[in-house]
Amino acid sequence: MYSHWSITGPVITRGESPKRKVNNLETREKLGLNQLPKPDSRTNEPLPESADAYQKIEMEKAKQDDGLADLSDLLGELKNMAIDMGTEIERITKE
Repeated sequence: MYSHWSITGPVITRGESPKRKVNNLETREKLGLNQLPKPDSRTNEPLPESADAYQKIEMEKAKQDDGLADLSDLLGELKNMAIDMGTEIERITKE
């Protein structure tokens, strides 16, 4: 009656996929987050505390953006898996 079958999902790796990296860069550019830093003539001087704090905040924002991009990609993969499972279930129930 039922044949043995299995559904496999996408292989998830910890490495960055080129597609995700390109999409992330495009998104960051659209949001104005990839602006080049202004040249600083005081390159050898230590940063003031406020600039250092601002830099830490910007780094944290970038980490959060990367985390959200990863989450978005994973949710997209889960959505596609759910669609594939639904299609497979419909196919089996019609047999």
